[in-house]
Amino acid sequence: MLLSVPVLIIVSSSSAFGQDEEIFSGPQMGEVLPAFEFRAVVPGPTEAKPGDNIDLVQVAKGGPVALLFLHEFTRPAIGMTRGVMSYAGKLQKKGLTAGVIYLHDDPTAAESQVNRARRALPENVAIGISNDGKEGPGAYGLNRNVAMTVLIANKGKIVANFALVQPSAQADGIRVATEIAKLMNVTPPTAEELGTRGMQRDTRQQAAQDPALRGLLAPIIQKDATTEEVDAAVAKLEEYVKDKPDVKKQVGDIARRIINAGRLDSYGTEAAQAHLKNWAQTWGIK
Repeated sequence: MLLSVPVLIIVSSSSAFGQDEEIFSGPQMGEVLPAFEFRAVVPGPTEAKPGDNIDLVQVAKGGPVALLFLHEFTRPAIGMTRGVMSYAGKLQKKGLTAGVIYLHDDPTAAESQVNRARRALPENVAIGISNDGKEGPGAYGLNRNVAMTVLIANKGKIVANFALVQPSAQADGIRVATEIAKLMNVTPPTAEELGTRGMQRDTRQQAAQDPALRGLLAPIIQKDATTEEVDAAVAKLEEYVKDKPDVKKQVGDIARRIINAGRLDSYGTEAAQAHLKNWAQTWGIK
């Protein structure tokens, strides 16, 4: 038998060039939270064993639930996951059911990744791998182009949904944890209690895109650009980022998000698309 724990679900997303846009992932406010199973790697407070299937929606039995669907295994996403879900784990004695589900098309590789990062992941919550690959449970309609999807539910229905592309442990973590605290009728945690205060400077730096990038990328992705124009614009960008490893990562992450969104054909000529692929592979966040 599995122990009852409230459930929380988190969603994170962002546009290719860092522009704000409304992102949807998973059931929305007021919609039903469907039951689903995932394979446990770390069973947490449940009575399951590693490798068992767990259905936290059934475990919660209509009680508070926090489910975090991890779409990308990046440092910002892991930092926020640890802070928010460790907090959720502390509320299990008050009736909260919480779990982290990593979405990946290769379960073996995903389990290995989770085990290697175990010390960086939250404690006292169930952590596992999706049985439904990168798309996640079919009934959920998760957006695979976000970094994280968090769903908070009670009485079988969604009360909060967060879709985050570039999650910030400092800013987004507090917002999500505050919604959990509201649901559980407890005082919201401070940044110190979430363990995110020390991350404030880093997350702000990660979120701040170099202001020169938009102008440098624009001529590269023009559909009517000549090969010579693309080559000249690429040379200018690569010269600019040559001694700026953080900006290189931003370029790589932009290219990676374009590719993951299935929108590469919309950006520039074949020559430009080849450069975007290369930057995604060599500079993108792993």
